[in-house]
Amino acid sequence: MEPLSHSAQTASSGLRTRDSSRRPRVAAYKTFRDSAVFTDKRLIVRDAQGITGKKVEVYSLPYSAINMWSSENAGGMLDRDAEMEMWTRAGHIKIKLSKKCDVRRLDKLIAWAVLQ
Repeated sequence: MEPLSHSAQTASSGLRTRDSSRRPRVAAYKTFRDSAVFTDKRLIVRDAQGITGKKVEVYSLPYSAINMWSSENAGGMLDRDAEMEMWTRAGHIKIKLSKKCDVRRLDKLIAWAVLQ
């Protein structure tokens, strides 16, 4: 997933999205068909499935439900993707990230959200 530059906002800025009734977005990432939005309370993942992408699954994961997480940055030329894995009471979630994605920034974001 690659960062969405127009919608990514830092947690410390206190800025809200255009619609003030919504929760502030901390960061947002998008691939060709999937997207992930980190708010101040939860991670929301949209997963398009199948060949046409008409079947869509949405995960809403509160940070309080995350028991453990790991991140892996993309290595050399042969390792094309970075990964983020999260374990919860409900199961295991694996998110593939673009090589361009700043995995350490994402790791700090998860740590900030889970450990506060």
